[in-house]
Amino acid sequence: MLYLFSGALGWFVSPLLGVIGIVVMILYHALTSEGVRRRWPHRRAVRR
Repeated sequence: MLYLFSGALGWFVSPLLGVIGIVVMILYHALTSEGVRRRWPHRRAVRR
């Protein structure tokens, strides 16, 4: 939804504002995301 708003802002107001909005959203997601946690070795790969 925010990407749509940022795209509309860039289309109707200024392309620079749209790009800045998208970059801010990507950076916010990258900084607040925990990412994919990897367990090594994976439980299915371990044979007992």
